[in-house]
Amino acid sequence: MNEQEILNRAKRAAMSVDELVQPYDALLRRRDRKRRNQRIAAGVVGLAVFVAAIWIVTSGGPLDRTQTPALPGGGETGETGPAETGPAYIGPTTYTLGPVTEQDIAVGDSFMQAWLEDDGEAAAAMLNPEGTFDGFQPAILPALHDWFRAGGWTFSGGGCGIHGWGPKRGVVGCGFRFENDLTRALGMRPVESKQTCLSFVIGDGRIETAWFGCGGDVGSGMFRSPNPVHDDLFRDVWDMFIEWISSRYPEDFGQMYDSGLGYPILDPTSIDLWERYTDEFVASPQRLARSFTEWMASQSFEVQARRICLTANDEFWSADNQHGREFDSAVVEASEETLAELRALPLETETDRATMEAFVPLAEQWIELFRQAAEGTGEVDFFERRDLQISMDSLIEGCLITGMGG
Repeated sequence: MNEQEILNRAKRAAMSVDELVQPYDALLRRRDRKRRNQRIAAGVVGLAVFVAAIWIVTSGGPLDRTQTPALPGGGETGETGPAETGPAYIGPTTYTLGPVTEQDIAVGDSFMQAWLEDDGEAAAAMLNPEGTFDGFQPAILPALHDWFRAGGWTFSGGGCGIHGWGPKRGVVGCGFRFENDLTRALGMRPVESKQTCLSFVIGDGRIETAWFGCGGDVGSGMFRSPNPVHDDLFRDVWDMFIEWISSRYPEDFGQMYDSGLGYPILDPTSIDLWERYTDEFVASPQRLARSFTEWMASQSFEVQARRICLTANDEFWSADNQHGREFDSAVVEASEETLAELRALPLETETDRATMEAFVPLAEQWIELFRQAAEGTGEVDFFERRDLQISMDSLIEGCLITGMGG
C-alpha cells in the first residue's frame, strides 16, 4: 500500500467517527466510573487452560534472536518514542533454550499474578536488573500498566507451561486474555491469540528476558499497526483506532506513538492523551460499530476475507459444539455461511478474482467432506483434510480450517 492510499484511508476513518464527541464534563464522569470499575475488575482472575505452542528448532545451541529482530512490534529501531521518555529500548536478546524447571514455571506464574493484578512495579521487580521486557529495560512495566489503565485494559487467564520441545529445550510461556474499552464498545469477547502470550527465559529465580508471543522469535508485537502477522479480531480495531488518532490529531499522535517501534510512548503526557482519545473514540458504541463496518468495507479483499474467517472461527469455538456427527454438521453450517460471506465480497482486482476462483472449489470440497461425515456416508480422512487445509490456507489464511474437524 502506498503513502497516498494510507492517507486516503485515514481520512475516511476520521470522517466516519466525527460524531464521536461528547462534552468534557461527561468525559470526566465516565473516566471516574471507568477507573472505579477497573479497580474492581483487577481483583478478578479467571482460570485458563494453557496450550503450549511448538516451534521448530533446528540446532541444539543458543537461539539468537538477532536473526529475527524481536523489536516491540517487529519493526526496525526508531529514533523517537519510549527510549527517550522512559526506560531505554535495548533491542534483540540472545538466549539459550532450556532447561526449564518447575521452579521456573512457578516464577512465570508469580509474574502473571502481578500482571493480572495490574501491578507493574511487582512485575518489574521479578526481572534481573540487566534483563529485558519486550526489548526494554524492566522499569518500563509500571508505565506500561499505566497505559493499560488509560485504555481500560483488563486481563484474565495467566496459566504457565513450557513452550518448545520440552523441559530440556524450551522456555516458560504463559497465556492470557484481554479486554479493553475498544473491544467492550464493539461488543467483542475477550481476545486471545498467539500474541496474547508472554514468554520468559528464567535463571536463578529471576527473569532474564520476556516478550509478547508464544515462544520462539515471535516479533510481531502487541501494538504494531498495521501488523499483517496478528491473527486475532482486535488487529483491525487497533488499526482503525491508530488511523483515527493519526489523522484527526496528528500533532498529538507524534507524542503518543512511536511508529518506528510500533509501540505507544509511555510518558505521562502520552498516557493522558491515550486516555482522552480512547474515551472520545468509544463515547458512542452504536456509532463506533457503524464506523467500524464502514471502515472495514474500505479495506482490501485480503483484510475483509481475513476478518470474516476469524469471526467465523471465533463464533464457532465459542459455541457448545460437540464431537461426532453433531460436530461435523456444525462445521458444515459454519463453513457454508463463511463461504457465502466471502463470495459476497467485491472482487476489484484480477488477483482477488483469481484467489476466489481457486478457493471456492476447495471450500466446497471441504464442506462436502464434513457433510458426508455428518450424514454417516463417509469419514473425514486426516490426510485429505490436511491437504485441503494447506491448499486453502495458501489462498486465504485460516479460513474454514482453524481447528475445525479436530
